[in-house]
Amino acid sequence: MTTQRHVIVGFDGSPTATRALDLAAREAELRGSALDIVYAVPDRDQAEPVLAAAVDRARRRHPGLLTLPLPLIGDPVTVLLRCAGTAALTVVGARAPGGQSAWPWRSVGARLAYGGTTRAARARGRVAGPVLVVRGDPGPARVHGDVLLIAADGADAEAALHAFEEADRRGVPLRVLPPSPHSADALVEATRGAAVTVLPVHRSGARRGRLTRALLHGAHCPVLLVPVPPPPRAVSPRDASPRG
Repeated sequence: MTTQRHVIVGFDGSPTATRALDLAAREAELRGSALDIVYAVPDRDQAEPVLAAAVDRARRRHPGLLTLPLPLIGDPVTVLLRCAGTAALTVVGARAPGGQSAWPWRSVGARLAYGGTTRAARARGRVAGPVLVVRGDPGPARVHGDVLLIAADGADAEAALHAFEEADRRGVPLRVLPPSPHSADALVEATRGAAVTVLPVHRSGARRGRLTRALLHGAHCPVLLVPVPPPPRAVSPRDASPRG
């Protein structure tokens, strides 16, 4: 992760998006990166006052932070996919587009990381880098909590690297928990006091399960979704046998 790569945050002026903005500004400052504030709208004129207020808020809280307002026409997922190709981090609030209820698979964050809920949507692409999903629950952000990594095996090495970098960047401990034998409810409870929870997600969408839904819906801290390659397909004896 280089300092030349920007942090991108999706923003629409809502309370959840404002919390995402605050965390994105802090993440950009931690990385020494610029912050791009993206607002997907049908009309750019509509976005100008909202983005001006967002830029002012970020600069007041983080003097010297380079911020760039980006009013872009389109739906949030398509716009963020277009902007986030080389981003160090993409930050979004945990709610569905248009302010709807934050059902995990409809949220912008899940759709960016997994590429959508249908095969056609996944074919349109997904963010290659990490996506930080910020819940809108009130309460002070935990800046000094540890970094929690939920990872199962060596196939999640990319997520482990991100988790290590997050802990090192913050100067806090790294805590690792495997999904099994812990229940989803127990892992959600384990997020209490953490600054961020890091969760690997397979680009194939194979790891969509109760655990990921539970964390996106109920984690007590932001959740960093790190896309990782799918595990290699096991070769059956029939496939391995010579043909001729």
